[in-house]
Amino acid sequence: MPTLSIIIPTLNEQKYIQQCLYAIATNAQFPEEIEIIIIDAGSSDATLKDIPDNILVSRQPTFAGNKFESLNEGGRLAQGTYLLFLDADTLVPKDFDQLIIGTLDSDEIVGGAFEFAFDRRLLLLKSIEIINRIRYRFRQSYYGDQGIFVKKNIFDDVGGFPDLRIMEAAYLCRKLRKAGKLKLVKESIITSSRRFEEGGILKVFLMDSVIWLKNLLGMNVQSYASNYWLKNQ
Repeated sequence: MPTLSIIIPTLNEQKYIQQCLYAIATNAQFPEEIEIIIIDAGSSDATLKDIPDNILVSRQPTFAGNKFESLNEGGRLAQGTYLLFLDADTLVPKDFDQLIIGTLDSDEIVGGAFEFAFDRRLLLLKSIEIINRIRYRFRQSYYGDQGIFVKKNIFDDVGGFPDLRIMEAAYLCRKLRKAGKLKLVKESIITSSRRFEEGGILKVFLMDSVIWLKNLLGMNVQSYASNYWLKNQ
């Protein structure tokens, strides 16, 4: 049985998936103890081409934007003691597997995430990076592109990701905090800045900030989901 299961949801990620898999292979301290599960939501490009045979691929076509369905399917299929939910355009840091296992080797800690960093060092992106770090430290609610990890039994106990089209990661963290403590790993996970650069850095940041603030105030933000996914497919 693997120690760590890595769940990667994909939808037309041919540009990024191989880099993601290469980072896992080269930065894992004990790759033989890792299983990788790709949950593909119906890619029409070459995302699934040249995927190694030792990687489990599950084709689960779903309504655009229902990422939580892919995440939960991956959690269901996983055999590992610990789970890592990883975006296809994200690169794990060196020894990430041992950082996760070492963090979760405690009865008190049930899950956590990595420090967030962009792959591009533009001034505007660096500023957003800093603001995001303040946000998730303030609320201890992590973003999906931070590589959220959790004990498999706890994930099952809390019912996995909620059926929400946006902010599903933050709400999972809320559920996990009722089961125990979350911990931020100070090593940075590197995520693509494509969403910001393609949509306009300030425009995307302002939209994200409105969603975050309304959620903070307890308002329903799911009405933003269709527009969010339309811009980020």
